[in-house]
Amino acid sequence: MESGNPTDDDSIENYFNMDELRVDPYPLFRQLRSRPPYYFHGHWLISRHADVLAILSDPSCAYPGGPPQYGPDHKDWEAVVSSRSDDLIQTIRHKTAEISGLGIFGRNPPDSSRLRTLMRTSLTREKIAAFGLRAQAIADDLLAKLQGASKFDVVSDFAFPLPLRVIAEVLGVPANPPVMRRWARDMSSSLAADRIPIDKERGIMALSAMAEFFRKVTPAKGSMLEYLREAGTRGEITRDEILANCAAILVSGHITTQHLIASGVYLLLKHGQYQLLRDNPQLIGNAVEEMLRYEAPLQRVRRVPRADISVNGFVIPEGQALILLIGAANRDAALVADPERFDITREPVQHLTFAFGTHFCLGAALARIEANIALQSFVQNFPRLKLESEVPQWEARSLFRGLESLPVGVE
Repeated sequence: MESGNPTDDDSIENYFNMDELRVDPYPLFRQLRSRPPYYFHGHWLISRHADVLAILSDPSCAYPGGPPQYGPDHKDWEAVVSSRSDDLIQTIRHKTAEISGLGIFGRNPPDSSRLRTLMRTSLTREKIAAFGLRAQAIADDLLAKLQGASKFDVVSDFAFPLPLRVIAEVLGVPANPPVMRRWARDMSSSLAADRIPIDKERGIMALSAMAEFFRKVTPAKGSMLEYLREAGTRGEITRDEILANCAAILVSGHITTQHLIASGVYLLLKHGQYQLLRDNPQLIGNAVEEMLRYEAPLQRVRRVPRADISVNGFVIPEGQALILLIGAANRDAALVADPERFDITREPVQHLTFAFGTHFCLGAALARIEANIALQSFVQNFPRLKLESEVPQWEARSLFRGLESLPVGVE
């Protein structure tokens, strides 16, 4: 085996900020899959399906960072915002940065296992089925309001409000679409590697606003927030962890599903398979999985090996950062034949969009049922649609892949 040789290559120097790569990263992904693990600005880019799967399956490859360490004078969020301070704004900034590291999506076992167990209580099979019924009712309501329109925007009028209203009900809080969309956009931008300085500031403000919202709100009976607060009284979760994880669930629980639904409509229309799905509703399950494979809403995840690992014949030393390119792995010819072809009749459909192993997506089942209901209802309500523009407007950051808008005309 060769030892990893950190070298940069000017051909992908601007991987994280070139506009053309944001619009279409897949030519670069094909280039990366043709070579060994690729060292780029302090990170190893892992693009082949087998390598990404092996790392996701390896418990020694963890999220960066460790459990939080607190001093004797530590204060939680409620104590900070309730106390007097000569520099309250700076104190809140520091506290917000601390809270940002308490969400489940950056924690490793045993902390992540504890948090997953608590949150799964609100995502049992029976509860997800009930949320599926609510998703259908919300979809019917949104689609009824669009009847008679000659054109509308799939993102703002349907793909965004549906999963937002569902995840708000999961958490047991009132939905405020304009405010929550801004929070989600600011948080997702602040997490991207291609962020600019203002993105970090907006992310801080969004998280601090969400922390205050979840601190003050009265949750619905039987909701996730109510259950987490009860668990907090039993000492199973801290108050700061409740705030951090509710914020994480609110953002991740709708933004990725929003992207899946909107990208799904776009792909069906672009590839001439809209009518095929309408005429063959039994294909909906396959169609959603193919959408997840073809345009993964979350394009990459980070890991750090706790020991030296071998990736495709290269040794990557302990502690070096790995970026697992989910979007690249899903289009690996070793995984699926003719991977660049979008085909809702493809069977079986395999992908790593929900990750794998210890950190498999907590909300995968809910996202799938929402997307199935949303897309099936959408194509049945609008038999004939056309894209108003052949050039899609993708969001400006590379971590998530989703459409900023999707204007369509009703024929």
